[in-house]
Amino acid sequence: MTPAPTPDVLRLPDRRRMAGLAALSGLVMLSLQSRAQDTQGRAPRSDRPGDAAARIDALVARMLQRVDGSPAQKERITGIAHAALADIGPLREQHRAARLQGLALLAAPTLDRAALEQLRQSQLRLLDALSRRATQALADAAEVLQPQQRRLLATRLKERLSRPGPG
Repeated sequence: MTPAPTPDVLRLPDRRRMAGLAALSGLVMLSLQSRAQDTQGRAPRSDRPGDAAARIDALVARMLQRVDGSPAQKERITGIAHAALADIGPLREQHRAARLQGLALLAAPTLDRAALEQLRQSQLRLLDALSRRATQALADAAEVLQPQQRRLLATRLKERLSRPGPG
């Protein structure tokens, strides 16, 4: 069996949009989950108040340092990222609750396929809401930057994404 052809259907603006979405998704994931370890050798809890906000602050500072961003840009983009985090937090909790619901459905004596399908559809709606909010935050942050700064960030992200291994 031969693999299906993969036409190059993404135009350049679509690729940039996808790269931007990937960057924001990475920002969100970095802010929601920590991979570092604390001083006692345990993985830190990602639910501790302030952890995500501190990671966002550091990420925005690092990003703007690389493109010679101004303090005003840093303040505005940090505010945008914090607002997105506040909006995404409840969506994360809904996702966690749905996973538990799915496990309960799968562990039930009788498999309820209709309930599983309903849960799947609700998870798709939740993902769409998350994606919509992330895209809004990405566009809001991009408007704060100058075109040259956006190009530089896109170039750096492209280089990072082209490296082998995890992001």
